[in-house]
Amino acid sequence: MDKLYNTQMKLVQQISVEHTMEVLGGKIGLLFYDVTTLYFETAHTDVLRTPGYSKDGKTAESQVVLGLLVSEGGYPLSYSIYNGSQYEGFTMIPMIDDFKQRFQLGNDFVVVADSGFMNKSNVRLLQQAGYKYIIGARIKNETTSIIINNVKRI
Repeated sequence: MDKLYNTQMKLVQQISVEHTMEVLGGKIGLLFYDVTTLYFETAHTDVLRTPGYSKDGKTAESQVVLGLLVSEGGYPLSYSIYNGSQYEGFTMIPMIDDFKQRFQLGNDFVVVADSGFMNKSNVRLLQQAGYKYIIGARIKNETTSIIINNVKRI
């Protein structure tokens, strides 16, 4: 994985994006973003492998955070690895911006993410960048004005 990441990551992603664009008729359409944590069976840490919030409940082990962009149909488009203590909510916008810039995409896609990415900063940044987006949220946790405004849009 280290050799792939350091030497072939961009090529692999380029091939994947080109294939996906061909299969999907020339555009991405939906761009799904999510993260997971990958832990190591050790407490050893370094710059990348650090303790953090583990989705597997492995709080004693070091881990990394893996961000993944996937298209409609489940085609993998891009990934990024973050240190294990990185808050997942701060990974989405930089990764989407980088992906858009590297592959010279316009804003003809819709970003889809779950409620873990629903924070004021991410929503503001999505809007400022002109991205269309769908971010899941629990309605019972939202303010009345957000519920009313978003129901009107549907």
